[in-house]
Amino acid sequence: MNNHIIIGMAGHIDHGKTALIKALTGIETDQHKEERERGITIDIGFAYWKDNITIIDVPGHEKFIRNMAAGVNALDLFLLVIAADDGIMPQTIEHMEILKFFGAKDGIVALNKIDLVDEEWQLLVQDEIQSFLKNHGFKNIPVVPVSAIKNKGIDNLEKTVFEKITGINKQVKDRPFRLNIDRSFIIKGFGNVVTGTVLSSQVKPGDTLTLLPKKKSIKVRGIQVHQSDMQFAQTGQRAAINIAGVGKEDLSRGMVLVEENSLSLSKTFLAEITTISSLKYKIKKHSKIHIHIGTQELLGKIFWFEDDPFLDEDKSYHVHIKINESGVTAPGDAVLIRSFSPVTTIAGGKVLYIDPPGIRQIESKWDEIFYDLSSDDFITKIKQVFNFIGYKSITIAAVRKILFENEYLISHIIDKLVKLKYLTEFVFKNEKHFVSSASMDRGIQIIESEMEMAHAKNKLISGYNFQQILNRLKPYGFSESFLERTMERAVKSGRITFNGTEYNTLAASEDDNASRIKQEIINLFKQSRFSVPDVNELADQLKLDSKTIKNLITSLTQNNELKSIGGKFYLYHEVLNELINFMRDYFTNNNEIDVTILRDYTGCSRKYLIPLFEYLDANKYTERRGDVRIAGPGL
Repeated sequence: MNNHIIIGMAGHIDHGKTALIKALTGIETDQHKEERERGITIDIGFAYWKDNITIIDVPGHEKFIRNMAAGVNALDLFLLVIAADDGIMPQTIEHMEILKFFGAKDGIVALNKIDLVDEEWQLLVQDEIQSFLKNHGFKNIPVVPVSAIKNKGIDNLEKTVFEKITGINKQVKDRPFRLNIDRSFIIKGFGNVVTGTVLSSQVKPGDTLTLLPKKKSIKVRGIQVHQSDMQFAQTGQRAAINIAGVGKEDLSRGMVLVEENSLSLSKTFLAEITTISSLKYKIKKHSKIHIHIGTQELLGKIFWFEDDPFLDEDKSYHVHIKINESGVTAPGDAVLIRSFSPVTTIAGGKVLYIDPPGIRQIESKWDEIFYDLSSDDFITKIKQVFNFIGYKSITIAAVRKILFENEYLISHIIDKLVKLKYLTEFVFKNEKHFVSSASMDRGIQIIESEMEMAHAKNKLISGYNFQQILNRLKPYGFSESFLERTMERAVKSGRITFNGTEYNTLAASEDDNASRIKQEIINLFKQSRFSVPDVNELADQLKLDSKTIKNLITSLTQNNELKSIGGKFYLYHEVLNELINFMRDYFTNNNEIDVTILRDYTGCSRKYLIPLFEYLDANKYTERRGDVRIAGPGL
């Protein structure tokens, strides 16, 4: 038996769970004075048995069911105790429902207090138990008659436990480290200690972890398993971890230790649940509920996508749960749902996705979404992440926090989807981002539509800068990174124009009114040749504001109708070509040219001649030699 095994006790109050543990292990799990005085278990108790078995004793009284839920969240085997003189009681039923919802698949029933009944009665109760187990979907669960007080049948029970344990094949979860805290206390000379079951990976002294939901960084100082100092604790082991970095007031049951940057807090989640077989109360959509995940007890509201106005008995539902305060959960977690008031168990199931979009965004195709989220195919789950984020980009680190999975696995799948062109990879602010290629295509359509609507309101506006477009697209949830990459794609494909500062659609760029004004500007530049008008002169002649003229000139420059001469003035492209042809002809018979020759040809003042010569030099049409120019290789 190399595995560490967690056995969870369950059963109705006063059926003898604690006494049975003492009979098996010699350990008294009722540690609180009140528990010993009242003879009932109030809080979770622990017994370390043999080298690798932990028995968790949970309270049976209905008032302490929340403590019971905290104790059975990571079991390998259950030990359900039923008193022979009472038989199956209300908490027996509720405990069995909770065990089932928390993923318990195998166990043993200890039929206790057989010393109080005759053989005929005992056989009747055993038949009742077998029917009870069958109705709850459990098969091959042995029923072992015992008397904890008389120490009768204990050897047989121990033998049955070990037979069950040898058949347990624990699967190691390749996920980041996580431990749900069920107890915290201070040991003099050591400081804060927390206990819980390691759900995944391992932890060792010196590791830095994050305490959620406090979001505080803590340091692991030491580890014990079964009250022995260890170099590490791994999946499936109950561990006591000595931590530094937080005060006693920061620690309580329900908190979670995780690997740094591996999991986000969540306010909502999607889950698939099944209701119990006998609902006492009518639960309607958006009802307040108690939510148990791991060792947490949270409050929230429940909504289901099926048409039922009320939850029906023994039926599966696909739910959207909103938590009042941020909780800690991940896909795959078991969840227990209890009514708000009076408090009773109503359903349980499995978390599928944390922090999904709102209900309205899911309603139209909820069945398809839940089908994909329930899939064992990890590629399908990754795709659903990108469907949910919509018009945003995301990093591998962010995907990891949503799915709480191994970073290597996520990177491998995302690389594969990039090669298949399902995703597009790009760098934003020195970090790799990924977007859905299909979302970018839809994004371009939205951008075109919004820009065309804006242009229809003012046809003389030649374009919009990036921030203006981002602001307009806020209702769609466009992120800056997503828009930046999508605009690049739109410009590259020719669906959007970009002049260096402003974007526009092709339709808007070629609008009749704007085209007419552009043509008038071109005509003026043609006529003026080298005596070019400035922006204010053009604005006066065309009776437009200077900003609109600047935008139109920029657009014409982008289309190569006008040529910017060092950013100081513009020439019509044919006029500039004429000048370059003149220079070619001139240098056929001359070795150099000066300002006077260029002035005589162009008729320009010195204000324009100097930037014109600088433009010719920059484009290698000429090369400067003192006060003159010679022919450059550009000619």
